[in-house]
Amino acid sequence: MKVDFRHTRWLAYFAIFLVLGCGGDNLNYVPMNTSSKTLKQIPDSLLKSLSGKKIFFGHQSVGYEIIGGVSQLMKDYPDLQLNIVETRDTSDFNQAVFAHSRIGKNRHPELKILDFCSIMNGGMAQKADIVFFKFCFVDVDRNTDIERIFNEYIAKTREIQNLNPDLKIIHLTVPVRVKPDGFKGFLNRVLLRDHNINRNNFNNMLRKHFPPQDLFDLALYESRSVNKERISYKMWGTQVFSLDPDITYDGGHLNDKGARYIAEKLLIKLIDSLQE
Repeated sequence: MKVDFRHTRWLAYFAIFLVLGCGGDNLNYVPMNTSSKTLKQIPDSLLKSLSGKKIFFGHQSVGYEIIGGVSQLMKDYPDLQLNIVETRDTSDFNQAVFAHSRIGKNRHPELKILDFCSIMNGGMAQKADIVFFKFCFVDVDRNTDIERIFNEYIAKTREIQNLNPDLKIIHLTVPVRVKPDGFKGFLNRVLLRDHNINRNNFNNMLRKHFPPQDLFDLALYESRSVNKERISYKMWGTQVFSLDPDITYDGGHLNDKGARYIAEKLLIKLIDSLQE
């Protein structure tokens, strides 16, 4: 049978048109503001104040990169003397500490929620000033039931907050990945199987639920790097926000530039929380 490649070509053009779209809305995007402040604009007194707090950060691999960025920033700001310790032991909270620890298991967001709650209910919530944990990009993919995870996260963190009203809980959006390339990436975008869709939608649920002062919009900073417009790509007439390729070494994890950039924004968020 002879194949008419002219028809195949026009089908390909039509598919590309559907993916790229023309205009269209964002994926239920809720506008958020990124902080334009830098640590250079923060008074030394506030850097010292943060250094005197008891902080806990639960994470996995990207978290280590952010902690590495914090360590690099401390070299440039003498008044920022955080006592960084990898621990979840409450006995380490008898003094000022920036504690961090692995929590849960990647690809199982519900286990991270439960592990974080276990740490908090084990005495951490009574000793810490500020606590937070982050999901990884692999925790939310196209198959994730984001409504179930969202509802569980809200219920568990609300329970912790109700039992510990003086505890500051900061909520983080889920990291995103770079735009998927190649034929497979193109096909996943056409079939709406791109993992970033669910990540964007889950993050928008968080943005709608929490006031800006309680949210560190990690995904927003990842997609809007230094002096750049927000990184996104069109799919079926909508925009999907993605990781800036300039701040990653593998499409998901942060390189040195990205780690330092995100760490600075996180520290500014923590400092702002002290003044609320």
